[in-house]
Amino acid sequence: MRPPSRRAISAASGLAAISLITALPASATMAGDRAAGIRTARPGAALPAATLTGVAATSTRNAWAVGYTGPPEPVILHWNGTRWARVRLPALAGGGLLNAVAATSATNAWAVGFTHGDQNLILHWNGTRWTRVIPGRRTGELYGITATSRTSAWAVGTLAPGSVPGGLMVLHWNGRTWRRVPCPNPTGSGSLAGVSARSSSDAWAVGYTGIQGIILHWNGTSWKRSTVRLPRDGNPISAVDATSAGNAWAAGLSSYGLSLILRWNGTAWKHYQAPRPTLGGGLAAVTATSAKNAWAVGSGSNGAASFTWIFRWNGRTWARVPSPRGAIRGALLAITATSATNAWAVGYHGFIAGPALILHWNGTAWTPVT
Repeated sequence: MRPPSRRAISAASGLAAISLITALPASATMAGDRAAGIRTARPGAALPAATLTGVAATSTRNAWAVGYTGPPEPVILHWNGTRWARVRLPALAGGGLLNAVAATSATNAWAVGFTHGDQNLILHWNGTRWTRVIPGRRTGELYGITATSRTSAWAVGTLAPGSVPGGLMVLHWNGRTWRRVPCPNPTGSGSLAGVSARSSSDAWAVGYTGIQGIILHWNGTSWKRSTVRLPRDGNPISAVDATSAGNAWAAGLSSYGLSLILRWNGTAWKHYQAPRPTLGGGLAAVTATSAKNAWAVGSGSNGAASFTWIFRWNGRTWARVPSPRGAIRGALLAITATSATNAWAVGYHGFIAGPALILHWNGTAWTPVT
């Protein structure tokens, strides 16, 4: 995710239909009445029981985290510089879940996912409340969102519901309505999991088609497939983030059951060797603030439990960063950074699912919010 100085704040959950790291887990039911409105989480107070799949920030005083409770109901938390608070959402018949969130300012944010009726779920924040926006194309599931201004945003996902996606889907917001935009779909099946835009003429979308990862680029006129050499078949890509025309990162899962990291240098995508933890797994999200500072998160598994992964790019190499004590078991599903000293990572605690997991980077260490 790019810092607000570059105008566009984007986030992608990395969950998508591709199930890169883990199947969509069902966490414990949220305590209390959803209709009661805001519920706060501060030092000494437990975070709600939820799986958080997306996070976005515009400053040290404004951040959003989205996800769902179990049985799946969408949930949104807001950070005001002091505490995380649960925010009231529009009522949804039959419920649903949220996968990703993006924000450009304190008065403009988007969250996307899908309802139990396999309808696109798009919510907008205007600085006062979240409201539902109905797109021109309703059927399908959304997994990624990015925004560059009040009049331009992209959402990506899959056209058909269910375990066998029917094709790649791209929606664009022009300030008035969401409309579907054509994109290459070589096999006719697949899903897009992440999207990142820098301007009206430069955006990236990633996911998979058939059994192989795919990267698409928007040049201001149309979406084109970008050439990328992957280790071998079976390399779904879960997330992408760009800081400039010559610097973008994509992450996901390699066919070897290890993390996959790719970098765009302005000309071509290059495969980078990620750290090789002892446990197999993959990456769910990536964010960058410059050519010398990037983060990637995900999880590994020993078959009985999942364990959080945090990797950092220092301008030369990727290195594993130990997860903080109390946040080792579980999974990290999304990450955002506004600077080298302010980043958030979210996911869930536990073996399969559990309480919401929120970590903060202050420039020195990752600290869990409890």
